[in-house]
Amino acid sequence: MATLLYSNASPYARLPRILLHHFDITDIQAVISNPFENQDILICANPLAKIPCLVFDDETGIYDSEVICRYLDATYGGKQLFSQLSNWSQHTQVSMLKGLIDSTVGLRQEQMREEEGVRSPFWTERFEKAILRTTLYIEKEAMVITQSNSLTIQQILLVTALDYIEFRFPDLDWVSHCPKLDNWFKSIRNLACFEQTRPC
Repeated sequence: MATLLYSNASPYARLPRILLHHFDITDIQAVISNPFENQDILICANPLAKIPCLVFDDETGIYDSEVICRYLDATYGGKQLFSQLSNWSQHTQVSMLKGLIDSTVGLRQEQMREEEGVRSPFWTERFEKAILRTTLYIEKEAMVITQSNSLTIQQILLVTALDYIEFRFPDLDWVSHCPKLDNWFKSIRNLACFEQTRPC
């Protein structure tokens, strides 16, 4: 049985876990892993020692959240998620939403550096502005992302980003400027695949 190594808090590791639930995959076990412990199972499969990492029985692995998600979609989901990306606009939406997640993680890293006394006001402000600009852009220009009747990879990325903002940065107020996006988020976030993988 293959093993998905993940962290409960990581938005990157959450993405393939959402697909495990969405596709009802039962022959992959999800196991919590701390990449900073440099466990043999992780290092053998991924020399970068980063999670998420999908480890097979022969100790080989595939890693990077998008690569794992593409594998799960192709192997278990009939390519229903990534095959929907039929034009450059949709591919750009995916890049934007991945960048939104990157900005939340960057801001979290700055938050952690504050404990060491080396937090950068410049990067903190830059990440915060990127998050607020992007959520406002979605509200005004890209609500089409939310309008599919079936779950899309864009929606999965967006819910993952918004949940992580709420989890790590409850005082970062995107909601007051994005009522349509907030209403959609509240309507979809309790789907089982999201509820069972929420960061903690």
